[in-house]
Amino acid sequence: RILGFAPIDLQGMPLRNLVHPMDMARLNMFFDRLAGDLRTSSEFDIRLRLANGAYRHFEIIGLNLGFGSILTEDVFELGFFLLVSLDLDKIERH
Repeated sequence: RILGFAPIDLQGMPLRNLVHPMDMARLNMFFDRLAGDLRTSSEFDIRLRLANGAYRHFEIIGLNLGFGSILTEDVFELGFFLLVSLDLDKIERH
């Protein structure tokens, strides 16, 4: 609701589709940190696209829940990440 999308429109949509292009490298580093250590957490600020095309600043906090497994030396099956976001633009207005 915060982004203005209907829940059905977000189902199956990769987070990358909502991230500002200039924040994509930071998003990749964020997930690299999470995937690198099981049960680790990480946070960063990012701009996410609203349904109307505008962008809003969010703080994203992620936790690697540690359900991944190494399939081969070169292939790691990612488990589950818990992501929580905080709308920084709304906080700064108050």
